[in-house]
Amino acid sequence: MAYGISHKYDDIIGYSRPEPSTSHPRMGNDNRAKIFSPFAALRGYEDTVEAVRRVRTNKQILSDEVQQELNERIMKLKKHDMVTVTYFRKDVGSDGSGGMADGEYLTCSGEIIKLEAFKQEMVVRGGESHMDITVEFDDIFSINDVT
Repeated sequence: MAYGISHKYDDIIGYSRPEPSTSHPRMGNDNRAKIFSPFAALRGYEDTVEAVRRVRTNKQILSDEVQQELNERIMKLKKHDMVTVTYFRKDVGSDGSGGMADGEYLTCSGEIIKLEAFKQEMVVRGGESHMDITVEFDDIFSINDVT
């Protein structure tokens, strides 16, 4: 036995690989990879962490002067303008601290793809995500032109 060569399996080396029974066919390579993919050990954990992370607050009431200035700015907007909008999104539920809050303030930047004066809303196509976000005029806290 030179250099650690073993002849332990010489008697079966020429046999073909045994085939599984028809009731249990061999698993394909695509499905075999799935058994090693990660899984969520705690269902709902990520959702709970996200709910606690969000900063929830009540909607602020704007003064008449600020509301008038905001309305004038909205009236000057046109389709395809690039804007940054801070708006209130209503989301009734627990704020993570045991209390209740109306929702949260979000900010999005993008192109105005639709202005609906009758419905009092605008649709902004958000930056890299290209998601369309509908914002009601009453929920706008601030709006700025993007240059």
